[in-house]
Amino acid sequence: MAAIGKIRQHGAFLTVIIGLALASFVIGPKALDLLFKKAPEFDNTSIGIINGQKIDLDYYNAKVDETIENFKINQKKENLTNEETYRIRMEVWDQLKKEALLHQQEIETGLAMVNEMTGRPEICRDEYMDMIIGSHPHPIIVQNFTDKETGKFNPQWVKQFLENVDMGLKSDDPKQVEQAQTSNKQWKMLTDYIKEDRLTNKYYN
Repeated sequence: MAAIGKIRQHGAFLTVIIGLALASFVIGPKALDLLFKKAPEFDNTSIGIINGQKIDLDYYNAKVDETIENFKINQKKENLTNEETYRIRMEVWDQLKKEALLHQQEIETGLAMVNEMTGRPEICRDEYMDMIIGSHPHPIIVQNFTDKETGKFNPQWVKQFLENVDMGLKSDDPKQVEQAQTSNKQWKMLTDYIKEDRLTNKYYN
C-alpha cells in the first residue's frame, strides 16, 4: 500500500518520464535531441535573439539614438518624453526583427554578400557606387542632388559634397569639424537607407 501511495504521489512525474521514453522509441534519439536542444544564449552584448541570430546591443542602441535624433530634428524638439522614447525603442526593435528575418533570406538566396566585420548583408561596392554617382542613382540621391536649373541629377554635386565633408573633418576650425561631422552622420544614415532599400527591393522582386 505504501508503494502504491508513493506512485500516486509522484504520478505526474512518472507520466512525463514514461512519455519521454515512448517518444525516444517512436521518434528516435536524434529527433529527441532536437526537441531538447538548447536555445542560443545571449550575453550582455546582445539584446535578444531572432530566429537564431543574436542582435547586438550596441547596434540596437545606435539605431535608437539615430532614430531619436531624427525625431528631434523632424519635430523640432530638444527633449523627448518617456513615452516617446519608449515608443521609439519598441519601433526600433520591431524594425530589427523584420530586418533580421529578411537579411537571412537575402543571404540564403545569394542576393547579398556578408560584411565580415558586421555580419550583416551588403550590396557590392560597384552596385553601391552606381546608386550614388552612376547611371542608376537612387531616387533619394536624385532628389537631393538635382540641379534646379536643368532639373537633372548632377553626380558632380555628390562628389563635391563628399569632398567638402572630408575636408571639414580634417579642418583646424572646430565649427567646420562639427558641421562636417553632422553632414557625415546624415550621409551615413542616407546611404544605410538606400542600401537597405536596394536589398529589400531585390529580394521582393
